[in-house]
Amino acid sequence: MKKILIIIILMAVFNGASAVNTNPGGYGEAVILPYYTVNNNLNTVMTINNSTEMTKAIKVHFREGREGKAVLTFNVYLGPNDIWAAALVPAVSTVFGHEGEDSVRLFFVDNSCAPFLFSGQEFLPFEVDAESDDTDMLRSREGFIEVIEMGELDPVSGLGFDARPTANGDNNCANLEAALAGGIWDEDNGGDLTAQLLPVNGGITANLGIIDVAEGVMFSVDGVALENFFPADSLFHTTTGETRIPSLNHADTTSVVINDDGEPISTQWEHGYQAVSAVLMKYQLESFYDVEPNIAAKTEVVLTMPTKRFYLGSNLMVEQPFTHLQTEQYYSCARYDTIVSDRDATNSHCSTGPYGPGCYNNPEISTVKLTPIPPPVEMHLCYDVSVLQLLGEDSVPGFEGTQVLGSPYFDYRDVYSFQAGKLRLDLGQMVTSPSGEQYHGLPVLASTFTKYTNANAAPGLMAQYGGVHEVFYKTRVDPPAQ
Repeated sequence: MKKILIIIILMAVFNGASAVNTNPGGYGEAVILPYYTVNNNLNTVMTINNSTEMTKAIKVHFREGREGKAVLTFNVYLGPNDIWAAALVPAVSTVFGHEGEDSVRLFFVDNSCAPFLFSGQEFLPFEVDAESDDTDMLRSREGFIEVIEMGELDPVSGLGFDARPTANGDNNCANLEAALAGGIWDEDNGGDLTAQLLPVNGGITANLGIIDVAEGVMFSVDGVALENFFPADSLFHTTTGETRIPSLNHADTTSVVINDDGEPISTQWEHGYQAVSAVLMKYQLESFYDVEPNIAAKTEVVLTMPTKRFYLGSNLMVEQPFTHLQTEQYYSCARYDTIVSDRDATNSHCSTGPYGPGCYNNPEISTVKLTPIPPPVEMHLCYDVSVLQLLGEDSVPGFEGTQVLGSPYFDYRDVYSFQAGKLRLDLGQMVTSPSGEQYHGLPVLASTFTKYTNANAAPGLMAQYGGVHEVFYKTRVDPPAQ
């Protein structure tokens, strides 16, 4: 609550000026859903909610986890207090040039308006084909989702009214499709995409669940809401297939964050993606883990960097806070350090590296590495989405995917004889703002997935449990050097 109040006070100090910030209440103009997957025969179900009394025009981007390329993009138009829901399921691609590859289909039975989108739509390879060497649709099976408001419509007239469900659940979605194809929103035919629209005003939420249907387990994942995302009076209404606009780079160029000492920090950046990165920066992550064999416990940590793609140039160069050059084999890997301890913190193991402060309690230095496939020499996060799998004393990593989420883009960490305890990740990167503030760490979203199996819940009965746990974090922003 204290942090929320500080943000409110800061907004008042700026006399209503826009500044990107995360909203712990979940409402915003943009929402990042940090992880979806259909690997391991999992399904993902998602909802997008319009909490306002206006009709909303919303852009939805599904971005694969390797490089953040768009694999499906569409518009959703939600009437007042309307909800749109859909599910992702494993599929085999039928797209030309990708026949037979593992892929994803999107299904829905929702009456809300999503022009030209049909239930059963496959994920598409076009952006990956145009910009990547590895074009297998397998990479689309996990990633993250961007939900971005494009503008509002008056719900009592025109197209804003057409998007509203009637008492029997029907609406006039065909009128929105006509507006986009030959009508008032078709710019190729003299239309104007801003016609009847009002500026973005926030109030959208989103969340998802990852379901193991066969084993009866569900993992709930909350969205990360970005408030004051756009500059004031912004409109970014685009056609249904537009994958570039709006994006996280169209955010306001001012960010506001709360430093670890409780001080609000406002920073002006050159680009919108830098402001979004600033509010996501973390230099230390800490999470509990459990790999106790008597309950078949398994723990995996998902690490998503939704703005990473903006820092990578076509000349294989990178910008801060990413410091490692791109190669043909890896996608600009980011170094990090770990400390693993038991519950009492009386025993610990740490990885070696330049960023960590060293282990505590007289640790034994580990030579085990965190290794994406194939393993590099050092510990890295090489993708927009990486999964860190924790392994017990007798466990062996499977190099085709992790045990819970089935991720092919993973690291692993041996926790030795510690069956449960605490994992800490240290991120030693840094970026300097144009005005000289130094932001430490990486722009990362983290969630811990834990799964348990009780083989003796009752005579002859096995029970499965699962949950997503909070990853604690620290932020650090140093003032400009004097």
